[in-house]
Amino acid sequence: MTEKYLYDEDEIQWLAIAYGAATSTEEKKRIEGQIIEETIETVWPDDAPEEKGFPSGVARLAALIDLRREYHFPKIGHHIEEEIKATRDGQEETVDFETRPLPYASQFDLLGYAAYFEGKHEGLCRYFRLRAFEQMGAFDNLGLLRAREEAGELTDAEREFLETL
Repeated sequence: MTEKYLYDEDEIQWLAIAYGAATSTEEKKRIEGQIIEETIETVWPDDAPEEKGFPSGVARLAALIDLRREYHFPKIGHHIEEEIKATRDGQEETVDFETRPLPYASQFDLLGYAAYFEGKHEGLCRYFRLRAFEQMGAFDNLGLLRAREEAGELTDAEREFLETL
């Protein structure tokens, strides 16, 4: 099994900038492939988890608010609050990988990648944050979250929490 590691930071920055500056879908797919192939080396076993997807809108906000109430650690809380603010402000775009990089990474490793990309490439930053939150159980009940999305509104307690941010 091959070691999992990130290559030189300059290479990561270059790939992130190139992805952000790409003008065509084909170019974005090519660079995404490079990110997976060159930046994050992973051996994919047959039982690699399938992409589950992340909820959006009200469902994502509700899940993140619940997660934030559970975690009182400042570093994790910072990441959750940043994602709550971005979702609240309608910034739901993340990088969408066809095959998941680092399928078995811990939440701490994923938050480390999110911290690295913060301010450099928001799509990658948010992707790794959401993956970490998924690992923490925020999106375990996708059926319930989809029902929340259809309802289209937060509870009074959730709205109060948003106002405190």
